[in-house]
Amino acid sequence: MPLTRDFRETVTARAARDPAFKTALLTEALQALLEGEVAPGLILLRDCINATVGFGALSKETRIPEKSLMRMVGPRGNPTASNLFAMVAALQHKTHTQAHVEMARRLDAMTDDDIAKAVAGDPDAAPLNADLEAAKRRTAEARRTAETKLEDLKEDLKKAAANAHAAKRPAPAKKHA
Repeated sequence: MPLTRDFRETVTARAARDPAFKTALLTEALQALLEGEVAPGLILLRDCINATVGFGALSKETRIPEKSLMRMVGPRGNPTASNLFAMVAALQHKTHTQAHVEMARRLDAMTDDDIAKAVAGDPDAAPLNADLEAAKRRTAEARRTAETKLEDLKEDLKKAAANAHAAKRPAPAKKHA
């Protein structure tokens, strides 16, 4: 059976030879945290720390005890915002990267009017307008189909109720000979 390298060693070796990998580790950790995936984000942050600066150097940079840092990014970690940002700032400094947060409005939270206003007058928005119109048509068609099925179900329900009512009527008494 072939020997395998430890995951941490593999990640550390890759980070040592590839600066873009260091940046990607930090980016993925921050992206997970921003998306509300706290546990995976902390795991990725721990991997980033192990692969780039180590907890000892991070402790000196942040002035947070090494054991506390380890607990913060551990399985049940819950760092305060100030400690989390201190770690991120130190990692950015040590990895020569800079995080950039871009706010964007989610398309699924926008109304049709919001989308139309956003793309109005934009020559590159023609495909978006076409997609929006196609989505509106599909939605209307799906609504009509659902309404038809609902009417059919109502009719079936009425028939079933009538049959159940007929079944409850007492049977005529049999004459005995």
